[in-house]
Amino acid sequence: RTPGDVRRLVLGGAAAASLPALHALVVHASSGFARKAAFESARPFFSNRLDLVAVLTTWGVAGAVLLAGRGRGGLSSRQALVLRGLLAAFVVVLVALYARSAVAGAGAAFLALPLLSGRFRPGTAVAALLAALGAAGLAVSLVASARAARAVAEPPRGPLSPVADAVLALEPLRDVSVLERLNRWNAGLRMAAERPVTGFGPNGFERAYGPYQNVFETTRDSSFRGDRGDAHSEYLSALAEQGVPGLALLLALLAAPVAASVRAARSAAAPEPRALAA
Repeated sequence: RTPGDVRRLVLGGAAAASLPALHALVVHASSGFARKAAFESARPFFSNRLDLVAVLTTWGVAGAVLLAGRGRGGLSSRQALVLRGLLAAFVVVLVALYARSAVAGAGAAFLALPLLSGRFRPGTAVAALLAALGAAGLAVSLVASARAARAVAEPPRGPLSPVADAVLALEPLRDVSVLERLNRWNAGLRMAAERPVTGFGPNGFERAYGPYQNVFETTRDSSFRGDRGDAHSEYLSALAEQGVPGLALLLALLAAPVAASVRAARSAAAPEPRALAA
């Protein structure tokens, strides 16, 4: 109801989220930060580490918007120091839990801060976000092309081949789960190209994606019977199962609350309503 209530809400939420985050970090450290152990590190607070990551990202963005306001959003110097410390700890936990896609999502959220804080024009902020997404898409395409090129007898050629090889040589991108995601995404795009309007129906991706894989893109986690999970992408899943109309509806459902929140954040005169909108 008041700016003070918002400040207490953000501080309380961030502080409460830090408890399961610290617990997960301690549990994960006891395993030597083994990658497989990260999946169970959020228990018993959360059934999945990504649920914890979602909570940390939510309070992290709200706290960062509050700090981005003039005069630290009305926070005292001690409160601002505590909040900055919590946000820094959240970043450490995100990285330590190997939540790669969640880290990318959190990064995109923090890139949106200029748009939410009202410090930049919407066009400038949106252009920056699109440039970041374009760079990420280029990186994925380079990895995919290098992956495909390694299946042929001759070495890859072209001006971007050295870049693709360098990207593919990075340790995180040689992980089987990363390569399998690329395989599933490519299969989903081929499915969408065949049925762009109707798609393959509910749960259609898992039932039908097998034959749409290229052998040279598969990994040890692949299956041609379509019995090993989903598309690892809500967007490509909607595109493959419900066609272009389904993807458009999903994007509209996501865009409506985001657009309303951005308008509310930018029209607010004080940092507290901006943090609440975020």
